[in-house]
Amino acid sequence: MLAAGRIVVGTLAVGACSWWVAGTRPFSSSAYVAVGASAAMLLGAFVGLSAGVSSSRGAPARCHERGSVPRPGSVPRPRPGSVPRPVRVAWLTWSAAVAGLETAALALGGRSSELPTLSTALDHLLAWHSSRAALVAAWLVLGAVGLGRIARSSRAGQA
Repeated sequence: MLAAGRIVVGTLAVGACSWWVAGTRPFSSSAYVAVGASAAMLLGAFVGLSAGVSSSRGAPARCHERGSVPRPGSVPRPRPGSVPRPVRVAWLTWSAAVAGLETAALALGGRSSELPTLSTALDHLLAWHSSRAALVAAWLVLGAVGLGRIARSSRAGQA
């Protein structure tokens, strides 16, 4: 299947699954089935797509590979799949700040109007079916991006 066809099929599948998941009653059997089916669909697509891709095709040479010598004056590339330290520090700082704010708000009584929690703000957003479906679609897309990075990293390591 062409890349454009895969994108269209993937977009339709994510849209249908997210609409289905968003329409279920929270913590019900149908909700668990819908979430499990969406995750299984994502994993199935990952396995199907990664099985059909050759690991040696189009893999660029890297200076850290065994036997390769960097040219004088060249800057060595980071390992495939590695995240630069400033990016890691930024994400850890942001995550710690959000977790700290949520903890402080919950310690002050949870539903404080002066210091709302992230979950309180999301409750207002998730009142509509379409916004719940958009959140589920974002969850599926982030999962697909993560799985894609894992696949590229493992293919680059095999090359």
